Amino acid sequence: MQDITSRVKHNVPALVLTLLGIMQAFALGLLWSFIVDTPCLFALTWQALLSWLQVLITLIGTILVWASYATNATRFVWVP
Repeated sequence: MQDITSRVKHNVPALVLTLLGIMQAFALGLLWSFIVDTPCLFALTWQALLSWLQVLITLIGTILVWASYATNATRFVWVP
């Protein structure tokens, strides 16, 4: 039983961060396709400003989710 517990403790953080990286790559790819396909983003209007603000918030949210999961995965492995 101890062997299974140690294997899980060793492999789960890498698995979680790998799956999170795949999902974030997909989300950032969709975000990039939205940026490229939306011509109104490159005009100086309020709609463009709000759209760029949404893009920025999405990027910040992606970084915060990654930081949270990376911290939790590190805490799962490293117990003082």
